[in-house]
Amino acid sequence: MSREKRMRRAKNIVWTAAGAYDFTPEFLAFYRDGTPDRYLNTIVGLVHRHYDAAILGAFFHSLDDSLLRDTFLDVVWMGLEHAVYEREIGVRPALFDLREEHARRFLADQADLSMQELMARDDLVHTLRAARCRACLTGKAGLRNPWERSLYAALAWEGSLATEAIVQRAQAVLHHYFRFHFRDVLHRHAWHISLGSRMNAWIRRAMPMEHRFEDGIVPARAKETAAAGGSTLATLRGLVADAAPWTARLAAEIAERFGAPLIAERERSAIECMVCRGAHRKAHLAFTRGRVHSTAREANAAYLASHARVYETGIRQLAAQLKNTLAVTRAPMTLDARCGRLAPRLVWRALHANDGRVFHAGEETPVSDFSVTLLLDASASRKAQQGAIAAQAYLVAAALSRARIPVQVVAFSSVKGCTVLVRLKPFVGGEAKAVLRYEARGWNRDGLALRAVRPLLAGGRGRPLLIVFTDAHPADTLPLADGMLMHGYAGARAVQDAADAVRELRSGGVRVAGIVESVLPEGETDSVARMVFGHDFTRIDRPEQLAARVGALVARQIRG
Repeated sequence: MSREKRMRRAKNIVWTAAGAYDFTPEFLAFYRDGTPDRYLNTIVGLVHRHYDAAILGAFFHSLDDSLLRDTFLDVVWMGLEHAVYEREIGVRPALFDLREEHARRFLADQADLSMQELMARDDLVHTLRAARCRACLTGKAGLRNPWERSLYAALAWEGSLATEAIVQRAQAVLHHYFRFHFRDVLHRHAWHISLGSRMNAWIRRAMPMEHRFEDGIVPARAKETAAAGGSTLATLRGLVADAAPWTARLAAEIAERFGAPLIAERERSAIECMVCRGAHRKAHLAFTRGRVHSTAREANAAYLASHARVYETGIRQLAAQLKNTLAVTRAPMTLDARCGRLAPRLVWRALHANDGRVFHAGEETPVSDFSVTLLLDASASRKAQQGAIAAQAYLVAAALSRARIPVQVVAFSSVKGCTVLVRLKPFVGGEAKAVLRYEARGWNRDGLALRAVRPLLAGGRGRPLLIVFTDAHPADTLPLADGMLMHGYAGARAVQDAADAVRELRSGGVRVAGIVESVLPEGETDSVARMVFGHDFTRIDRPEQLAARVGALVARQIRG
């Protein structure tokens, strides 16, 4: 199902439950794989049916400037869900089955969260949601923390409450359980939050300053934060840790997880000094060859085999389209000939070698003097689409090879403050199926990866073309350094950093284009892609579109 169809399906569920089609839902619910959540979208519609939308909307908007806005919204919606369910279950018995289906799906999804998603989620909200789902399936919430049990009980709102009473109940819950006191702000080097004893334990869960990430400790940052450039806390000094120094131990860990080094340490260090400057001065770089054997390769190969007909057809279509583009896009080439325009420097041939080819004649030849690098976002947020992304990269790489266009494939992700570029397929040698070693994990520091890939482009011939496979959502745990301040690498600042990197590449003669595939709303991702790539990007919603859209994208770059 395409993204547009999923969005339309979710809205239809909301409108059907609301009994009205003359409004645009402000909230829609989806599972991790992008499938609309029938139960929660039904709840959204029933909330619109039973409560005053203007009053609730004003209350929701009053939370926009709150430090914990997202947490507050989730907490309020948990109370609304309980109230609506209690109000409607007598006349809509199907809600019982929908609720159980939602609970099973939610708990199953949480059991398979990636490390990045575990770091990005709100632990308090997750705990409360999981408790509600367990209570739905087993009758027991399973909460042990007294404060969490108290908050959970406070969100069991009655179905008889009117809109004004719902708002009053929500305000009371937020005021009682989320009270902050800021003391002596102007007289301290950093802001301090004075909390009650129970809140002191919770704040490290709901808004942690550090998290365990495999066997290192790095600052926690959610992908969804900072739509305007990062949360307030991220800009305050002393709250975000620096990346660990580059050591032999860190190098060994990177090699164990991502494969043997691609370049010598001296060259890696020189590139890092050149690239990791300014806002990225606390970051590190690594270049590896990728692991030869991995469970990811087996899973990707299985996905490709199950969709073999689609991708093999796509390879043939894209290869044919590329060959046709090269055939009709021709460049002049000068040849020595016996007629044409006299070339004075060749006259000696007629005098001393009895060779009449002393003229220049023009001939058009196909334009194929360029090489392509596929740069794949391999962050953990792509885990659910890992097989599809690997198959798409394989399709493009195989088609380019059939058209005799040099192609290399590089994947990138960030762990422990280090952005790692893994070369899956080199320009020379290596089959296209080597791309199936692609593995999603870590974070994605797009701006740094775009700058770091520049030295790898030199292995191709002629003009370099860089095609970036992305979800248009850069995020990393290591913040951007801005003088003495730190800004979280997410939201508008991360997007601007990626856009600046693309502009730098283009000013250096590299053509850059993007292929966007994301479970996020089209309007959101397209606006980000446009900021980063301008008009040089295309969106892929299903594999059947890949050949035609990538062919058109490459053709524009060749002709441009």
